[in-house]
Amino acid sequence: MRPREYGSQALRGIIVTDVEVSTPLDPFMTIKAAAAYCALSKRRIERAVNTTPDKALVHYRLGKRIVIRRSDLDAWMARYRHVCRPSLRAVVEAASRLKHASA
Repeated sequence: MRPREYGSQALRGIIVTDVEVSTPLDPFMTIKAAAAYCALSKRRIERAVNTTPDKALVHYRLGKRIVIRRSDLDAWMARYRHVCRPSLRAVVEAASRLKHASA
C-alpha cells in the first residue's frame, strides 16, 4: 500500500475515521440548559452562581458567558437532597427514643 500524498508531505499509518466514546460525557451547559436539566428557573441558577463561595454553584466564566459542568450541577443539587420530610424524621426519632427508653 502506497502512502497518500498531501502536498509535499506523505501521510503514513492508520487513518482514524470513527471515534467511539466509552466513558460517560460530562458536558458544559449554559445557565438556560442547566435550568432545564434540573427543572429550576434561570433566575435560581443565576442566584446559585452569584451567592457566597461556600454555597455557590461551581461555574466557569468565559467572557460574559457562564457555563456549568453537569457533574458540578449534580453535586450542587445533591447538597440539597432530603431523604424524608423533617417533621416525619422527628416523629420517627421520637418513637425510636420511646422504644429504647421503655426497653
